[in-house]
Amino acid sequence: MKAIWFGILHHVVNEHEWLLNIDGTYGKCAHSPLTEENQQRPWLQKGSPAHVALKGIVEDKRFLRTFSYYVNFRHSGFVESFHSHLLMYAPKRHAYTYVAYKARIQLAAIDFNKHTNRKQALDKEGKPRCVILQV
Repeated sequence: MKAIWFGILHHVVNEHEWLLNIDGTYGKCAHSPLTEENQQRPWLQKGSPAHVALKGIVEDKRFLRTFSYYVNFRHSGFVESFHSHLLMYAPKRHAYTYVAYKARIQLAAIDFNKHTNRKQALDKEGKPRCVILQV
């Protein structure tokens, strides 16, 4: 992950393959080959004030010491979605016996797993019915 993080210093100056100082191998960008239109975009100049400022951010020792915390972060949205789904089968406002509660939780897990990899619903024209807005 650090090799990818340091790779941004090369990508912004239009270098898409470089020698890794970490282990002596070559690194490269994960994107597909750039088109002529993408090549026309303004790139930073190596050693320019903007590139030096970016280098200061990427190579910040204080940030790099905490880098493993960011790499190992796991989003809890999937678990929260499952817990929300459980409430459909076993709402908190009702009391259940142990056997009934266990059966409801198992049924909720089966239902949740059944719909986990379901494709997004489409309208009559083939467009997604629900659009996720990018913030």
